[in-house]
Amino acid sequence: MADATLSGHDHERPGFFTRWFMSTNHKDIGILYLFTAGLVGLISVAFTVYMRLELMEPGVQYMYLAFESSPAALESLFGRVSEALATAGGGTNAFADQLSSLQATLMAAVSGSGDEARLVVEGGLRAEVIQTLDAMAATANPGEASALLGLKDHLDGQPDGHLWNVLITGHGVLMMFFVVIPALFGGFGNYFMPLMIGAPDMAFPRLNNLSYWLYVAGTALAFCAVFIDGGA
Repeated sequence: MADATLSGHDHERPGFFTRWFMSTNHKDIGILYLFTAGLVGLISVAFTVYMRLELMEPGVQYMYLAFESSPAALESLFGRVSEALATAGGGTNAFADQLSSLQATLMAAVSGSGDEARLVVEGGLRAEVIQTLDAMAATANPGEASALLGLKDHLDGQPDGHLWNVLITGHGVLMMFFVVIPALFGGFGNYFMPLMIGAPDMAFPRLNNLSYWLYVAGTALAFCAVFIDGGA
């Protein structure tokens, strides 16, 4: 009987880039699907956290269209407030001083010069203005409070319903089509299906790798759709 000689050789271990960016191994591709789906899931959950932060307090905190005006329009706005106050029976000297101080604060925040001078009430300035108006309303008489209400409606900005629709739609689309389905079929399907049927790998390993990168490209386009301005 002829002697059998056993021999073997070590398989070359691919480097990090080759393994994870050009892999044709069904387990590695499954792990990539699961990792990417988990990352997309975290970002999608961040959308819901942002929406819940908006709903946490009454009024509009984050999703608003900032009040924007020219200096002339701002003076006209405060002029209308003074007229409304006079119609309601006038206000106290202290209230008039507070109103003048608020107008001066806003005029100091005007950027640009000439016809390009604009005031945008957002961020810290918006928070300061709303805090000032609330403090004035706390000590105002009914006529003053009525005049302040109209002023606050302007300076507070308008709720941005479009942004809300974009985020809630983006959250739903990402979670369903870019997290759940890729994780179940691309992740667990890639990892376990060949093992369950006793196959060495998927039928078309390179197409399997291409499918993952198409998933990454589609995810990038989905994120771009959320953050690009304009409606559908």
